[in-house]
Amino acid sequence: MDKTNTNHNSRVAITGIGIILPNTYSVDMFWKNLSEGNSQIDKITRFQTDDMTVKVAAEMNDFNWKKFLPDLEEKYAKRYNRETFAIMSAMAEARKDAKLEKNSVDPSKVGFIDSSSRSSLAWWEHAWKLYHKEKNLNIFDRYSVLTSMASNPTNLTAIYANIQGFVTTITAACVGGHHAISLCYQAIRKGRAEVMYAGGHEFPLLKPLIMMYSDPASSVMSSEKTIRSPQSNPTIAIETVLF
Repeated sequence: MDKTNTNHNSRVAITGIGIILPNTYSVDMFWKNLSEGNSQIDKITRFQTDDMTVKVAAEMNDFNWKKFLPDLEEKYAKRYNRETFAIMSAMAEARKDAKLEKNSVDPSKVGFIDSSSRSSLAWWEHAWKLYHKEKNLNIFDRYSVLTSMASNPTNLTAIYANIQGFVTTITAACVGGHHAISLCYQAIRKGRAEVMYAGGHEFPLLKPLIMMYSDPASSVMSSEKTIRSPQSNPTIAIETVLF
């Protein structure tokens, strides 16, 4: 990278992809399912949908973070939720796909920009249930000051990967992933970083959220009871992380 010419624009290349999707945990499986039209959409099993019009989604039911994060210590892992594990795992897969070793690039020259429209909403639902139903006051302890933040999954992932450059969480609707990619692109292009991770994640399968989209006046989510055909083109809630 030319450090002497401030007007120099560095070339930018996408070198790795990391994917954690329902029943799809590698780039090879992603392309296989995509090219063959293998839908992972099925009836929602996470909660009852009898009183809702939205009945189907893509659930991540068999995700095992230990396969992707074998060196994550239990003393830390016990305080993380599935959302955080999935983001960490997707980053690990992206780094492996790019053939980058941890700390092979100066950590201060590595950054991470993640996008999510409802980050940490799953933590809040879980915490409120414990507090409201079980009167568990311990859920709101000193650790929850950080775990309740929308940026917490991003921050924990950056700490785990020893990323010491620019790290932030942005929030938007579907366009948020494009924002993350654009910001990462500019950071490398202008010489502010040598490696940037652009991520996007959603864990929307919570009953209150699906109830919102079940409003009769809403036509956003599909009300179909089964989605089997590759030709179907519905809008579906999916638990997903992409890098």
